[in-house]
Amino acid sequence: MTDNQIIIAIAQIILYLILITFVVWSNTVIKQRLKSQDNINEKMKSFMEIFSIDELKKFVDVRTETMQLNLENYIEKNKKEFAENAEPYIREVLQADINNSVSQMQERYDEICEGIYNLLVTIPMDKRKKFIENHLKITGNEFIKELKKYNEWEVD
Repeated sequence: MTDNQIIIAIAQIILYLILITFVVWSNTVIKQRLKSQDNINEKMKSFMEIFSIDELKKFVDVRTETMQLNLENYIEKNKKEFAENAEPYIREVLQADINNSVSQMQERYDEICEGIYNLLVTIPMDKRKKFIENHLKITGNEFIKELKKYNEWEVD
């Protein structure tokens, strides 16, 4: 063997030794990481055993129920104060709504009365009396007064 071949063989042996050392070292690092991961998995498993999902659900249900009861108690305690504070506002809103409704109802009532009056004027006198007796039991007398006022009613 020549000197060059010996040097190449020694270089290959050194290279193989470095490669084997690197592989062994890599295996060691991988084993350590796997052990570390196993350790993390074990801790996670024990943690999950401590806090099972059913137990967490029960805890959440209890907390939710407690919060609802606290809210109901708070509402019950403050109901009177709330009613006292809200009453003027509610009265104001309701009064405005009532006034608006009454105004609209008055307009409609006036329109309906005018329409009935105009209808009564077109009906012959004998049928007019029967119509008022049969259909205008509550307001008939008012219509008779109006008809008399404009000479659209026979004087009894």
